Amino acid sequence: MAKENVLVVEVGRDGLLEKIEAVIGKRHHIATAASTEKATQLITKQRFDLLIAEIRPPDLAGLSLAEAVRRRDPAIAIVLLGDPRSIDAASARLKMGPQALLSRRCTATELERAIDDALERRRLLRDNKRLKALLPLLEISKTMMSEVDLGKLFDVILEIIWKETEADSVSLMLLDEAEQELTVKAALDPWGKLKQGRERVGEGIAGWVAKTAEPLMLTEESPANHPLRGEMEEMGASSVLCLPLVAKGRVIGVLRSSKRGGSPFTQSDQELLSILCGQAAIAIENARLFTRVKNQQARVEQLLKQTVAAQEHERKRVSVDIHDGAAQWLVSALYRIQACDRILDRADVSQSRMELSEIKGVIDQSIKELRRVIYDLQPPALGELGLLGVLRQNVHNFERETGIACSFQVEGTPVTVPPLYDLALYRIAQEALANARKHSQATKVDVSLSFHRDELHLEIRDNGKGFDLSHALNNARSAGRLGLLGMKDRAETLGGSMTIETSQGAGTSIALILPLYGASPEELSPIAEMTRL
Repeated sequence: MAKENVLVVEVGRDGLLEKIEAVIGKRHHIATAASTEKATQLITKQRFDLLIAEIRPPDLAGLSLAEAVRRRDPAIAIVLLGDPRSIDAASARLKMGPQALLSRRCTATELERAIDDALERRRLLRDNKRLKALLPLLEISKTMMSEVDLGKLFDVILEIIWKETEADSVSLMLLDEAEQELTVKAALDPWGKLKQGRERVGEGIAGWVAKTAEPLMLTEESPANHPLRGEMEEMGASSVLCLPLVAKGRVIGVLRSSKRGGSPFTQSDQELLSILCGQAAIAIENARLFTRVKNQQARVEQLLKQTVAAQEHERKRVSVDIHDGAAQWLVSALYRIQACDRILDRADVSQSRMELSEIKGVIDQSIKELRRVIYDLQPPALGELGLLGVLRQNVHNFERETGIACSFQVEGTPVTVPPLYDLALYRIAQEALANARKHSQATKVDVSLSFHRDELHLEIRDNGKGFDLSHALNNARSAGRLGLLGMKDRAETLGGSMTIETSQGAGTSIALILPLYGASPEELSPIAEMTRL
């Protein structure tokens, strides 16, 4: 059994100290104090398991010391020695606890039995308190396993802490790291003083705890010049206990409880709340993780549906391109061949040659159109020319085919990006230029690609007539068209973002941002391979 710390006070007469040392000196660590003042100083510096003091009339100084020590540590074992009158006074004044009252003239056996009994009752009291502390811990653990709704989880945590500490008010605040502010998420507060919005980190009781990641206990016995004593009084509280919620080594929030009267919070309350706050922080992080996973699952399901829709949209687009382009040219060529056949029947060689020349032109145009469709499906030039070369070529072809002035600029130092990035940038630029060709009525289009340390930016801006973005997106969703929506989804699938700025008569700007750090796109998204179309 581990040795326990024993403080012996003012028992130097009649060989009583020697008797105590003979009884327990080999089993425990003994410290002595010649006066109550010296004992008080020792107690503030060191924790003791047992106090042995002598009660002397007329002021019963040893009894006053025992009362002060018991207020500081309700579980400390106490053995008091005195005459019958002093023992009667101690029995009336000293509250229940692990203690023994003995005559100064007790035998060594009686003294040893009293000390052992007081220490054993202290151990039982401590074990009982630990078992009591396990109940809310088991409740928190059960909640962590079964409760994933943050609001309900907050209520369970506050209810447990409110009961265990007998607090009048309890509030749970979570940290917004970006704003460096604490926000009250839940409160048990009959007076309504803890539900007030936000507190800055570093300001006030909760802000101080969030900044230092240290618990803070304030009572009416706290120094009057304590910088946070005034805030406790403004709350109308006589005692405040505030602890950080720490998960994975960082503060995620603060738990604050207060009393308006009665017995103040104790060191035991702080120890219990420290354990509870550790469990609560884990439960909150698990609930947050579950919410994020649930949202991500919904997002993946949505993207899978959109990917299937995009594939179908792409098939329809290819079908329309072939029908309206190459197929029409080939039908025209067929008609001309039939006409040429009739001319040959009339032996008109000159006219036949002219018809054959027209047929050749139609077939050449059909071949060009088919090549364009094939190129749009999977541009082989990406592997040959690279992203910059393909974008520059597309801009040149766009200007040549439409007559719209189009520029292409590169800023920063180009870096090699994953193939899926190349394809996404190409597709988004392709769609944006196609929209400008069909709808913008622009006279100028500017394409810029800029490389930053952690990001890649692509912007396509035109000076066309613009459009109502909200109306266009709503129509696209209802009609199942995936032009603008598909561009946005491509960006988000790769961990990026896309913004569209436009208004009637003010042109259109499409800006894409992709991250250039971290895992490859294939690792970032399990459905990235499905977005190659």
